[in-house]
Amino acid sequence: WVKFPSPEAVADVIEDIDADLTGGVEIFPMGVKVYQSALQEQIVLTGNGFKEGMSFVFEPDVKVGVDFDLEVVNKNKAILKLRSGKKWRNDPGLIIAKSVKVNSKVYNLAGNDGIRVAVVLADPAIESSTKDTFHETQSKVISISGHGFTNVADMKVVIRPTSFGAYKILAVLEDTIRVQLKQGYDWLPTFMSLKGESDESTKIPLQVTGIDTGAGEILYDEPITIGYVIKDEINSEVASSTYSSSASNYVTVLNDVQTIYINSPKLRIRGSGF
Repeated sequence: WVKFPSPEAVADVIEDIDADLTGGVEIFPMGVKVYQSALQEQIVLTGNGFKEGMSFVFEPDVKVGVDFDLEVVNKNKAILKLRSGKKWRNDPGLIIAKSVKVNSKVYNLAGNDGIRVAVVLADPAIESSTKDTFHETQSKVISISGHGFTNVADMKVVIRPTSFGAYKILAVLEDTIRVQLKQGYDWLPTFMSLKGESDESTKIPLQVTGIDTGAGEILYDEPITIGYVIKDEINSEVASSTYSSSASNYVTVLNDVQTIYINSPKLRIRGSGF
């Protein structure tokens, strides 16, 4: 424990706002995540005192009958349904219910602060690439470019024909996803393997068929090609962790995928014959 020389204020406590001061309507704060427009998401409001004919003012200024439709299910539930071609927000952020109109009278919600009803994520997009190539087993980390990406914890991406359990999300930036091939796996399933393929020009498209950045899985009608899988280098055995040689003129580099920071002063390379 660290003792402060004097008490430190951490919050201002104010009196609860009674439902009578908001026209009998209460909204419970929510953290549901939706995309800007992908999946045409609904936002469910929960609370008390909902009734037909009521309307809300939101921040940003999305309007009922223009950007979304409002359905009052019962006194405790109402649904906002985004209209086709519209967005909840032009950029990622929060949707705040600022006021409610009941019986022609407007009532502020939570004073002047408003109440959060949803978190809007950017519509994610994947950039197609036909120039990148990845070796079937030797390419341990690949990059997927695009925008609207969030974080490692929420990010899921479906890569085909790779088995779903063969890779994991290594790092995420707003415009790049780094995907790592797991130890003992290939980018291609066994029945499509290029091992033993005599034609060195053979390549198989690696495609993204779906993505989820935190607000639900978006499936693409047309898979997006992010590169091509090609045959491993001829001397791939030299890079194997099981390879050994007594010849003094051999240099062996072991497979050893590391996670390092951008500014890490050292990168370890293991092997023999250096």
